[in-house]
Parts: sequence; C-alpha cells; structure tokens
Amino acid sequence: MSTRPTQGPDLWIEEDDSATHSAGPGQWNIEWRLENRGGLPVAIEVVAVPHGRFESAELDLPGSLPLEPGHERRISTNVSCDGVPGEVITSPFVILRVLWNGESWRVFARLRIEIDADGVPHAITEAVTTQPVGFASGR
Repeated sequence: MSTRPTQGPDLWIEEDDSATHSAGPGQWNIEWRLENRGGLPVAIEVVAVPHGRFESAELDLPGSLPLEPGHERRISTNVSCDGVPGEVITSPFVILRVLWNGESWRVFARLRIEIDADGVPHAITEAVTTQPVGFASGR
C-alpha cells in the first residue's frame, strides 16, 4: 500500500498588476503572484509561457525559489503579445515546474488574455491544475 500523496501541490497563479511596456512593441513585463495554498513547501524551478500569441522564453530559476505554505512570491516574465484593443486571447498557460514533496510536478495556470482599449494585455486566471512530471510515461 502506497502512502504517496496524490493531490500534488496547491498553488494559485495570477497576474499581480497591470502589464508594463518592456523593450519594444508588443513586449510586456508581466509580474505573476504565486501563492502556496497547500500544506507543504514547494521549490519553483522553471516558469514558461508557451502560447504563440502570449509567450515568453522559458525562465530557468537558478537554485530554485522556495515558497512556503501560506506564503506568496512574485516572478516577472517578459511576454510577447500581439493582441489588438478589444481582443480576447484564449487558452494561454503559465507553466511552472516545481519540486513538491521530493518529486517534480508541473503546475498549469490556464489564462484568458483581455486586451484593453490602450492595447495593454490583462491576464485572467481561469483554472490551475497540476500533474507529476513523467506521469504519461508510466513510471
């Protein structure tokens, strides 16, 4: 009989504040608020935003960032977004790779991006789910 927890890490991910212009047209600095709602600490190793219309390079966090239960942390990403005012971009994700309870997990925050009248993207978190790394390989 296994005593391995099956629920995984309990994190919430959302845009912390409005996006600010970054290096050039369509480039935005987005600050994400990560909250550990679970009972065990997590170590954040990688942050990725891989959608073609709202994306950033994968951010590998050297040494990982600890996030204790009941605490928050902010992480900034530089995102490319080509949306036009009034547009809604559906189904981008923020994907984290974290270490939780001695195992690697992925945390998926499904987003909806609303582009305001000034062309600024606003990320709305619709759902956050988790899965262990390698779950589909039958390990």
